[in-house]
Amino acid sequence: MSFLIERFVAAKDTLKPDVAEHEVVKCVSALRRRVGLRAVAPSNLEPFLASRNITSVAIEDDLKADGALVPLGRDFGAGFRMVLRRDLPEGRINFTVAHEICHTFFYERVPEVKFAAHAVDQEEERLCNYGAEEILMPALDLRRCAK
Repeated sequence: MSFLIERFVAAKDTLKPDVAEHEVVKCVSALRRRVGLRAVAPSNLEPFLASRNITSVAIEDDLKADGALVPLGRDFGAGFRMVLRRDLPEGRINFTVAHEICHTFFYERVPEVKFAAHAVDQEEERLCNYGAEEILMPALDLRRCAK
């Protein structure tokens, strides 16, 4: 487990292998409550952006990744700018936006790592994918449909 992920789950029982996933789901659930969407798949992610202090979304031609989150200052309160790659396939846009929203959880909980120079953490990327899935297709919705 990377230092970033250890800090993200610091107050939790790190002996459980899926504790980081549970923490991301808790963050997404709290976000959904804040924007008034408990277990409904969102049709519009804009309320999530505002709630996570993402003040603008830009499109760039030469972005190497699907998206990126750019801090506007040295703390969470300063906000963020989201950048999306121009040639991003239409079916991938919502997932990328949801993924970048999940990065804000790490900036908020582990600012000493995220606001300093650091390498890309593959575990964080995986957890942001997990959180994006929960934003777009909540497990509670899936369980209800499966019944």
